[in-house]
Amino acid sequence: MYTLCRTSHLATGVEHSVYCNFFHTAEKSLIISGANVLRVFRLVPEVQTKTPGAQRREDKDDISPPKVKLECMLTFTLHDNIATLGVVSLNPARDSLLLGFKDAKLSIVEYDPQTHNLKTISLHYFEKEEIQDGFYYNVHLPIVRVDPETRCACMLIYGRKIVVLPFRKELASDDVDYSSPLARGPIMQSYIIDPREFEALKIDNIKDMQFLYGYYDPTLVILYEPIKTFPGRVAVRQDTCCFAAISLNIRQRLNPVIWSLQNLPFDCFKLLAVPKPIGGALLFAANSLIYLTQSVPPYGISLNSLGDKNTNFPLRKQEGVILALDNACAEFLTEDRVVISLKTGELYVLTLVADSMRSVRSFHLDKSASSVLTCCMSVCEGQYLFLGSRLGNSLLLRFTEKELNDPVRSKSTFPADQEPPSKRKKLDTLGDWIASNVDEIEDPDILRVYGQEETSTVQTLASYQFEVMDSLLNIGPCGFVAMGEPAFLSEEYDTSVDPCVELVCTSGHGKNGALSILQRTIKPQILTTFDLPNIIDMWTLVGKRDDKKRKDTKDHSFLILSKEDSALILKTEEEISELEESGFNTASKTVFAGNIGNNRFIVQVNSGGVRLLDGAVQIQHVVIDIGSPIVGASIADPFLITLTECGTVMVFTLITSRYAVPKLSTKRIPNNKKYKIQNICAYCDQSGLFTTDFPDDGSIKRKVIKTDAEIKKELDDEDEMLYARTNTSVFDPPKSFEPAGLKQRINKWWKKWYREPRVSHWVVATTNNGDLEIYSLPDFIPSYTVRNFWLGHRVLVDHSHGQHSDQSRYPPENVPLIHEILMVGMGNKGLRPVLFARVEQDLLMYEAFSFAENLEPSQLKMRFRLIEHNMILREKFSCEMQRENEAKERRIDRVAKLKSFSNISVYNGVSSLCIEFQVFICGAYPHWVLLTVRGEYRFHPMTIDGSVKCFAPFRSVNCQNGFFIMHLEKREVAFWNHYLLYTPSTIAAIIFLILISGKITFLFYRGLCCICSKARCKSSGQGCEGSLRICLLPTILSYDAPWPVRKVPLRCTPHFIAHHLETKTYCVITSNTEPTTKIWKFNGDDKEEIEEERDERFIRVEVPIFTAQLFSPVNWQMIPNTDFDLDKWEHVTCCRNVLLAYEGDRSGLRGYIALGTTYSYGEDITCRGRIIIFDVIDVVPEPGQPLTKNRLKVLYNGEQKGPVTALTHCLGNLVSAIGQKIYIWQLKDQELVGVAFIDIPVYVHRLLTVKNLIYGSDICKSVFLLRFQETNRTLSIVSKDQKPMHVYSIEFLVDNSNLSFIVSDAEKNLIVMTYNPEARESIGGTRLIRKGDLNLGSHINSFFRIRCRVGDADSESKALALEKKHITMFATLDGSLGYVIVISERTYRRFSMIYNLLVQSLPHIAGLNPKSSRMFVSRQKLNINPSRVWFPFDVHINVLFSMIFGEFMKKLMNTL
Repeated sequence: MYTLCRTSHLATGVEHSVYCNFFHTAEKSLIISGANVLRVFRLVPEVQTKTPGAQRREDKDDISPPKVKLECMLTFTLHDNIATLGVVSLNPARDSLLLGFKDAKLSIVEYDPQTHNLKTISLHYFEKEEIQDGFYYNVHLPIVRVDPETRCACMLIYGRKIVVLPFRKELASDDVDYSSPLARGPIMQSYIIDPREFEALKIDNIKDMQFLYGYYDPTLVILYEPIKTFPGRVAVRQDTCCFAAISLNIRQRLNPVIWSLQNLPFDCFKLLAVPKPIGGALLFAANSLIYLTQSVPPYGISLNSLGDKNTNFPLRKQEGVILALDNACAEFLTEDRVVISLKTGELYVLTLVADSMRSVRSFHLDKSASSVLTCCMSVCEGQYLFLGSRLGNSLLLRFTEKELNDPVRSKSTFPADQEPPSKRKKLDTLGDWIASNVDEIEDPDILRVYGQEETSTVQTLASYQFEVMDSLLNIGPCGFVAMGEPAFLSEEYDTSVDPCVELVCTSGHGKNGALSILQRTIKPQILTTFDLPNIIDMWTLVGKRDDKKRKDTKDHSFLILSKEDSALILKTEEEISELEESGFNTASKTVFAGNIGNNRFIVQVNSGGVRLLDGAVQIQHVVIDIGSPIVGASIADPFLITLTECGTVMVFTLITSRYAVPKLSTKRIPNNKKYKIQNICAYCDQSGLFTTDFPDDGSIKRKVIKTDAEIKKELDDEDEMLYARTNTSVFDPPKSFEPAGLKQRINKWWKKWYREPRVSHWVVATTNNGDLEIYSLPDFIPSYTVRNFWLGHRVLVDHSHGQHSDQSRYPPENVPLIHEILMVGMGNKGLRPVLFARVEQDLLMYEAFSFAENLEPSQLKMRFRLIEHNMILREKFSCEMQRENEAKERRIDRVAKLKSFSNISVYNGVSSLCIEFQVFICGAYPHWVLLTVRGEYRFHPMTIDGSVKCFAPFRSVNCQNGFFIMHLEKREVAFWNHYLLYTPSTIAAIIFLILISGKITFLFYRGLCCICSKARCKSSGQGCEGSLRICLLPTILSYDAPWPVRKVPLRCTPHFIAHHLETKTYCVITSNTEPTTKIWKFNGDDKEEIEEERDERFIRVEVPIFTAQLFSPVNWQMIPNTDFDLDKWEHVTCCRNVLLAYEGDRSGLRGYIALGTTYSYGEDITCRGRIIIFDVIDVVPEPGQPLTKNRLKVLYNGEQKGPVTALTHCLGNLVSAIGQKIYIWQLKDQELVGVAFIDIPVYVHRLLTVKNLIYGSDICKSVFLLRFQETNRTLSIVSKDQKPMHVYSIEFLVDNSNLSFIVSDAEKNLIVMTYNPEARESIGGTRLIRKGDLNLGSHINSFFRIRCRVGDADSESKALALEKKHITMFATLDGSLGYVIVISERTYRRFSMIYNLLVQSLPHIAGLNPKSSRMFVSRQKLNINPSRVWFPFDVHINVLFSMIFGEFMKKLMNTL
């Protein structure tokens, strides 16, 4: 059995974040990572263009930071999960990223301005056996830390060894060419430090490490625990943590311990280096907070009563604060203020109150806000705080500082019961050389150093206010997934063969708990349908402006429907009706139509001329008679570009005046080139990328020449600093120690966004030899040329300058046809120019980026980068139709399938000067391409409605932000199979179209080698009847996500979800916590609840209280009066929709909601549980509440002798796992009657059934297969896996008559098993055979199956085969979704052959090997070989996009 696995929805959780100069020194970016996804964001302020009021606001000095949004600039998918992330400045032009991977791999990467991608600088591998010290499995993740002075970086590996990466700093930045691969890099040879070999200290079990500020040599402080303990042994062993500071001598590789401290609290877990001028380190413990520095004794506080009793370390009580710091995140806002995010989401601001000696003497904690459960934090621009989370949406906050009324003096910040520092006795830890009492100092010189007692600093306390600016959607961690039917579907979708489903998964934890509703495709809401045959294209137009009624309206007034020989004009204001008399041309085919002059006028282009209209009134008619008809046109206001069939381009310019009639001036462009133009697209650039000016971002070095006056002034300043006299002594303490105020700290980085966009106009064209050319308007001067554009280069480079030979050119007859090109400004305010091109039946997408290295002054300072997408647009033909198409004459498809829009649903993006465009792709496989202010490309298919011939946006009084589609009643072609429907299309020249269920062959098409399928397709003619539909996008879903999604907040933790099919409702199990001081104790023959006495600083235990709730998919709110509260201390362990025997139904089965619970009283009391069976009944709804028609009715509620851990159904019976037994029950008269049972190993937490087979998983003893014989009432074991495994989830793999089993475990593996009693290794069928294993990199907690699409099959035999074939989908704890499907051996062999060649020939980000990252991982050494029958299709898709035509392609085809 061979399987294919692919991750179709990337991970959305955030685990690491840094803020650095990623692109160049003039702009900072936010880098976040989650699982194997690395994303680069920039902060975009919400500012308008300059107005007089805005100008006055900008001139103020105390301007507050604006509201900002996060815009994603780049997304990278790696082959392995990022375990740690760091930043180092090795290149003067930009920062580099340090990426650490499990177990001990480190890659240094940085941005490559030539390719707009990541390039690998250095690779470091430390996974040799001699480094692992004999350990087979590593539980420690690597930790990377970078020296503040960029002298070195350290990585902790295996929890006990430290890798040092020295950086070369003695070279001047002008002497090193960082772009040259032959230059000697700044990274020196790394070496490993084993702290256990130190003579003074034996450092082992390192918890954390940090570099300190202000030391001459790199100083690394280490938090370690040489002898471990846990809370249960605190009474015997406590204060086991230690602290040591190591000075790293990089040149001599000497590492002396300069400072150490022992007997720290056992619950210490985190270090945080304090920046200058204070210095030192903050030590975070679960119940205490300690400040450590070398010169003075430590200062610590206890945060609760546990911190007072569980340690002997001297701690002071922090009055008014009761909290715990376990799993807390912290980051410095300023040099003396730290923001701390607790595990419950509260944000505290910690102020380090320091004295005149820069030593911390007290802490001040202020609760500022309540936010998301945080995994990482980053301060951006000194004004914003990013909170990354795996359990909820990541947030971007803006913080503002407000001063408190009471200033804090260093000598008065101690509790009343403690003496000030001048009165305390000398501590032994200080040594004899430091005086603890300043009053005892008699030497005036020494007194001058320490200062007088009355001299004290005044530090002003401040409170912070946090405001949410933006959020990043996260659907993880995905606990359980249920499939259901969408609540609102149009009637036109009822005839679909394949059911419309949506996924509902539990997400988040605690107050971040939510339900995520996901849909794979866009399902528009159809308002009305008209039968209009033979329509080939259509346009919507804004009519004449009515100054009395609607001055600034953008409603469409006309709809032009073009046919082969005529046109139909419809009026679309209040009602849609045909416009009989107008200035439009209806006697011939309309080539193009659009608005011009800021939507004041209408332009209609026909094959013989151009018409200019004001509403329906014709103003001008320009006749074009050059012997060739017009075949294409495009508008970039105020220019209109037309193209004739012979390649002649004409430029029309709109001329308006207050005293003259508007008209179009005509300019014919002479064609003096060898190759004629085939496609054109006019583009209005507002991004500023289409420019010949060099960018002023610091990336281009310019030689600075200083005048004599400037040099003299610098010398005078240096002399004054060295020799000038002053009355202030360097030994005098500062009169005030206060960080710079908010006005001084504000970085007005957002000022560049106030600039007005520089608008320029261009024409993008392609020639018949496959070149891409860009011309300026209105002079039509060639400014950019890309040779062999059709090859799909990864980066498009300008070849307009320099001599190029024609040897690399291909004859025009061998070049694939480029049917259409489109250049639009997408993203925030249209600042992201994106180029679309239809090459044959494939789609190429490129995005422009700034590049100015080694370019001539007259060249455009930009390049284009290939965008990977997941769309297949190639139509499927049979061999006979393929031969017919090849026999036909090659002709360009002049019907536009790439439609841009700016006013559909919430994606209207229209501002005063800038328009954000989105793109709709028509054809057999329609798709939406969205790029909003978020900056991430979204590719959403719309396959539910079949083929779409043409598209047009529509806005009117009765339909706000809708659209027209021309739907074909009969599909022209069939879809690909479901599992390949959403994979990316390949490059036009190199086409890998491998259909899994069909046969594969190699064809040579016009000199190009292709791999095609022999699968047959549906026969249908081109004259299909069509219908015009007016549609809306449902606004309840968010389309700015990988899949259309809606997230419903619950404000509690969701645990399970089950879909009740009969009533189409969902049962959701949630829990809320309640603090308590009560515990259960065993008292003789019974148990009793006793309340323990605790002080007021004790943190009470949070006890979860579970609730069963019924949700309606109509509004995704809880149905009133349907909640069922469970007992206190009772935990729900399983929830399933079970089909039990019921005589009142025709099928004999009825769906019920079954719950299994466990009472967790403690280890002294035996666990018991309950089985609760609900029936969802229909009742009379309450007045005004139609959703109250459903209620939960308890059919059975019985206590069991053990914990109920798993439930399922089998042949109308209930199957339950209770304790160490599996029971089969029969529901009779609302009672459960035992039928059969069997003993099980330890703890069964998953049960699945197919017919009479029961598939179960044990949490420690892997999986097993049972069989229930109904006639004999016998439950027996059939087979099981003998190898130990910590199972997470299980599911079936269904392939017609073949049934196999899939398992996910704690090591993020996927294992496929089969039952084959005839195989020798199965020992007569008693053992399950492992047929495949793969490491996915994410924990899978939920599987679900769905049938393959049968509506796309082209024959009855294939439809029957697909009807019995299932796709097994999965959801991970990282927020990713994917699927597994069984494939044939022939397909697997051919995939593997291509995959092996591509992996060896193409570079990979961070040097990661895709094969090793997918290898099976186990905690123990198993005496079995890995079964490599998995195919990671997502890796295959990524490398397909990286192929280029050349020697590698020749090598590939020769090998095949």
